[in-house]
Amino acid sequence: MKKIDLRRLDIRYFAVALSLLISVLERISPVSLNDDSYAYVRTAEIFLEDGVQAAANHYSWPAFSILIALVSKLGLTLFSSAFLINSLFFALLTFALLSIIKAIDSDRSTLVLAAICILVYPELNEYRGTIIRDVAFWSLVCLSLWQLILYTQHQSFTNSIGFTACLIVATAFRAEALAYLFVVPLLNIIFTSSKSLRNSYLKLLFSSCLILLCLTLLLLLLQINVATQLAEFVSVYRPFIESSISSDPESIASVSVAVFGEYAAIYSDDYLGLFIAGGLFSLLIVKILNGIGAPLFLLLAAQAAKQRAKIDSSILLSLYSYFFVNFITVFIFIFITRYLPGRHTMILSLVFLVFLSLLAKELLNFSRQMKTPLMQYSLYLLLVYCTADSYYSFGYKKEFIANSNQWLKQNSPLSQRLLTNNHAIAYTSKKIENYDGVSANVSTEEILNVGNDALLVIEMNLTMATLMKELVEEGTIEFEIGFPPGPQPRVAIYRTMKD
Repeated sequence: MKKIDLRRLDIRYFAVALSLLISVLERISPVSLNDDSYAYVRTAEIFLEDGVQAAANHYSWPAFSILIALVSKLGLTLFSSAFLINSLFFALLTFALLSIIKAIDSDRSTLVLAAICILVYPELNEYRGTIIRDVAFWSLVCLSLWQLILYTQHQSFTNSIGFTACLIVATAFRAEALAYLFVVPLLNIIFTSSKSLRNSYLKLLFSSCLILLCLTLLLLLLQINVATQLAEFVSVYRPFIESSISSDPESIASVSVAVFGEYAAIYSDDYLGLFIAGGLFSLLIVKILNGIGAPLFLLLAAQAAKQRAKIDSSILLSLYSYFFVNFITVFIFIFITRYLPGRHTMILSLVFLVFLSLLAKELLNFSRQMKTPLMQYSLYLLLVYCTADSYYSFGYKKEFIANSNQWLKQNSPLSQRLLTNNHAIAYTSKKIENYDGVSANVSTEEILNVGNDALLVIEMNLTMATLMKELVEEGTIEFEIGFPPGPQPRVAIYRTMKD
């Protein structure tokens, strides 16, 4: 019988199998679900009950939820379906990143080190336990980058179709994929120094537009209006845009006083816009650096070692173009919304991770050549830290949520009305239909309207702690129990007073 030489097997498949194993182990241990997960699952429930249009009315970009619902037909719960989908997309992302690196440097030792870097990269792997559509988006965008690099190397029509298909499918998860579909080929057309490559990129842009147009017409024939969905998606950001361009003197004056103080605002209010723009740009830079995280040290060390990965300029341009598109999209996002979730900068981090993986071998070789083993030991220590940071939470355990749910199960009949600001409690209680719509702060009006002898289950924050204290002192509500027990519970349960 012929023996299988494991050394000849593709590293990418080992890494994919290991990624799936890690995801299974993550699922075995209890995790606290992220708030977004309830929106996806609730939309999936609506799709199963009322169809696509109802799901789209509830959540403007429902493809991920529809996928969850379809997978649940295999006999899984909606949450289990979501975790399975995310696990598969994490495996696909691992394959895509290693494929990008293999297209640049196919050396086996480079790929082994790259696989290790990917599987212990904290800023990426901290999302394994969450349910978000972004993982699907990241994996498909990285697959498109791999196809673009292959197209740059071989000008193959198959790779141009692969590039376009990946980004069109990625658009189903996040609309920003359209920016990559058009802007990336355009950047390569403008900045490439090769005339033959410029013509190839022109063909790529033309074929992408043609395929997208045909797909849009097909969807219209199926009575799926893509333009309407895009308009609804953009409308979510309309209040932010209107707030940004507001010229209301009173609003501007109040912001100016809040920023500069009452006295300084008299002299500095003309520079309010500049001050805010500078602050937002600084926030963007900090978010990007946070997204890159600890491995930044490795890159700096690699530069200090004067080692450089040899990357063809045309491939380098493709990597930079993805970096640029993500930078511009998050730049626009932060200036419109005034905040930026860390996962929005992930493509920036993944492009950085590609460079880091290519430099890892040179860095390791350099550390071995040093007279003292200090740098080598430091690298091993950093690897252990990244592994721990990726797969172990150093924050507090949310046992108080489970304890609150258990108390409600034992002490609150199903007919009793309940008001909460926590998604997990709203979902588990089975008393709130739109459990994904609860807000972080409950208003006084909501509490007064909930009725007599109702329960308020409040995850405490500064605003809610102040409001609850006032209502207790007024005699509107009374304190029942807190979890964990003590003077400052994380979840406090109150009862509205009877007439």
